[in-house]
Amino acid sequence: MNRTPGSPAMQKRYELITRVLRANILSGRLPAGFVLLEGPIAELMQSSRAPVQTALRILDEEGLVHRFAGRGFLVGPKADGIEPVRGDIRDLDLQIAVEIDEALQSRGTWELVYDRVEEQVASCVIFGEFRIIETELGDYLGVSRTVVRD
Repeated sequence: MNRTPGSPAMQKRYELITRVLRANILSGRLPAGFVLLEGPIAELMQSSRAPVQTALRILDEEGLVHRFAGRGFLVGPKADGIEPVRGDIRDLDLQIAVEIDEALQSRGTWELVYDRVEEQVASCVIFGEFRIIETELGDYLGVSRTVVRD
């Protein structure tokens, strides 16, 4: 898997989900008025709801989706007369790029930082004893202590 900066393998889940939804909205695979719900999107993207919430918020800020009186978001800009189209997003023929699909399927957050940590620890070995403080490493890398521990 390509782990160069900017590659899907190095992007956060919400960024990948945003890319997939944006591409499918712009291509018309997600029709105007389609109701987007967090749960089915999370299941489709093999993710939790938190990255889906962030992705939908970003798309809302971009004007590609908007909140409405019901649950979820509607595809398309906020306008009068758009009727909600309810359906299961998993039944649509959404296009997900292979590299994004692989990145969504095959990684934990720890995989994103492992190479960096390994390189830095290896460079410290020549100085003798050292210790890793999980909280500080997590802050430095922008991840939780749980990810550091993994």
